[in-house]
Amino acid sequence: MRRIDDPYRALADVYDLMAGDPALQEYYREWRELLLRTIAERKIVVRTLIDLACGTGNSTIPWTRRRGWNVVGVDRSPAMLREARTKSNRVRWYCQDLRDLRLKERADAVTCHFDALNHILQPRELQKVFIRVAGILNPGGLFQFDINTEYWFRWLNGREKLFCMGNTYLTSSNHYDPERRIVNMRHLWFIPKKGLYERRDLEVKERPYTTAEIRALAARAGLRVLRVRIQRRLEGKPIRTIYILEKP
Repeated sequence: MRRIDDPYRALADVYDLMAGDPALQEYYREWRELLLRTIAERKIVVRTLIDLACGTGNSTIPWTRRRGWNVVGVDRSPAMLREARTKSNRVRWYCQDLRDLRLKERADAVTCHFDALNHILQPRELQKVFIRVAGILNPGGLFQFDINTEYWFRWLNGREKLFCMGNTYLTSSNHYDPERRIVNMRHLWFIPKKGLYERRDLEVKERPYTTAEIRALAARAGLRVLRVRIQRRLEGKPIRTIYILEKP
């Protein structure tokens, strides 16, 4: 089992300030609607749904409203899971790395959202994730995830963004290396505390994957791409894509 570090430990207690933004909530709604529509079209009876990279549970907990569904949340950050556990005891929460999933549960649907798979920086490592997911999916089960595209990373390169969430502020700066296909994102949070502001830093790296790469990695894991949907565009170009894979 690989060692789990926790880059999100400094932000777990304020993460939901960002996740509660109405624009981001629209993403959650679209993911749920697309998955439910696909489940209905494929006539799948869902008994267990597993949400990978679940964070503080915002993409996980709404599924507990579905009658008869068992819901599991998995994340590599102990701090984020501590926040998730305070919000729902109807989810079984596990602290595991996506590349080393060791779950006893078998799922009819697996989800992984907010470009979590972009954080997997090597195709061979993403291959491990797909193999692990295939291992926990029942035959006919679905794997839904979303990823950012290379066009988005190229557009972000050198740009800085500022977000205001009440009295809390977040700045984001980005540098994309097209040769390595790696983007380095630095987030600075400024959180009000005793009349001053406390600064918290987070640096993450992401990598884009093409649909051709996703298809090849899925096929080697015994999965097939069932649906590809562009979720957002910028200047007419896709910047976020949703995939639904099926275990035949």
